[in-house]
Amino acid sequence: MKRQLLVFLFVLSTSASAEPWRPPAADAANLGQTALSEAESERYEVLTGRVIRSANERMELADGFRYVLDSEVTEPAEVIEWMRLQSRSCPFVSYSLHFTAGGDLLLDLRGPDGVKELLQLELPPLAARFI
Repeated sequence: MKRQLLVFLFVLSTSASAEPWRPPAADAANLGQTALSEAESERYEVLTGRVIRSANERMELADGFRYVLDSEVTEPAEVIEWMRLQSRSCPFVSYSLHFTAGGDLLLDLRGPDGVKELLQLELPPLAARFI
């Protein structure tokens, strides 16, 4: 119920306000825990670690971030599985994966105003790699 309320408030705030949406830190950090089963949460943690270790570069986009992932560190199928689980806790973020000619993977995380701040709260180890 709490998660549904947060998503509703997010949608309402992005459509009715000029100010970017900023989730309460405690609620943003707990979104993923309520959307996944215990087994899914464990798998999510493993996959998150692999995605973080494979991130070589971060580019800021107007509406989010692009991460360059090393396909030698994590398989594309694992990134897609991570995106599926991550999207359950952050359904308002758009996820896309691009394959480059050089073999790198480009992971785009995009969304409405305030999504960059949310991603930094939801994925602090990934954000910390590029500070």
